[in-house]
Amino acid sequence: MTEHTNGLSEVLQRINALKRQSQVHDEHAMPVVDDSGHAGETGGIPRLTELYEGELPLAPVAMPASEPPVLNDFVESGEALPAVDIEPPPDLPPELTAEERSEALLAEMMPLIEAAARKAVLQELAAVEYSLTTLVEQEIVKSLKEKLKSGLS
Repeated sequence: MTEHTNGLSEVLQRINALKRQSQVHDEHAMPVVDDSGHAGETGGIPRLTELYEGELPLAPVAMPASEPPVLNDFVESGEALPAVDIEPPPDLPPELTAEERSEALLAEMMPLIEAAARKAVLQELAAVEYSLTTLVEQEIVKSLKEKLKSGLS
């Protein structure tokens, strides 16, 4: 019963600490703008920048011709995108076929793949070991209690 009471008080203390933290975060929250554009504390959209109060409308910015082309330029003009030639890594002979290159790359990466797999297996084993240990301990305690009760009867 004492353990249950201690656990309950610990949970309540954590809840209170979280409530205090959320209240501190609420005090530092950004100002909120209502529908009329004025800052207030009620619901609405948070104000992230200053309000623009100028008279000039927003106009597109002219870009110099020396700028690199963007995808939209090609789409609008109907031109094909320029081809990009991807060369194989310099440490592989160029006469290899794509299949041979992929096999060479796989062979090169195999130690990394095996190490990652070993690490994942060890992590899973650690998690399973913990849960199994806990389960076995509980079963042992349960069986000992039953033996003691039957021995005392």
